[in-house]
Amino acid sequence: MTPNTPNKLTVKPVWLVAFSGHRPKPGELGRSREAIEGCRDSLRMVFEELQASAANHGGNIELISSLAEGADLLAIGVADELGVPVHLNLPMSPEEFAADFDQQDPHSAEAWAMAQAFIEKTSAKESNWTCRIATGDSARPGCYHDTNLQILEAADVLVTVNNENPS
Repeated sequence: MTPNTPNKLTVKPVWLVAFSGHRPKPGELGRSREAIEGCRDSLRMVFEELQASAANHGGNIELISSLAEGADLLAIGVADELGVPVHLNLPMSPEEFAADFDQQDPHSAEAWAMAQAFIEKTSAKESNWTCRIATGDSARPGCYHDTNLQILEAADVLVTVNNENPS
């Protein structure tokens, strides 16, 4: 480049949006599959507002989330629909994580198939998605706490789904 040529290389700011939600637990307030799915429009609206805000500042958003059945998968699906890059942060290897999905339950088996598709997307050559295994002990339940802390530490913004149940 010559001194009179404007620099066409620009670095766009990226805001990492962390997500935390609920797994389905029938009979618990706000945790039915239907209640979680009912959050879809609200999540879309929040992600679209964050995209617009980032664009107003010349940047983009990217989602960082675990991949649990329920709200995590919903948020990742909405982000995917909106073209938002996703960074998966798993508490253990995908093979170990598969045990968190009850293959005897058709809904859970379908959720695992969706989770696997998202994991595979991170390996696609043209993908801007990533997947990492959180560092630390992979023993349940502590590994989920460690994973969430790592996601939170990386984030600029936190979006949650909350059932308003204090317990």
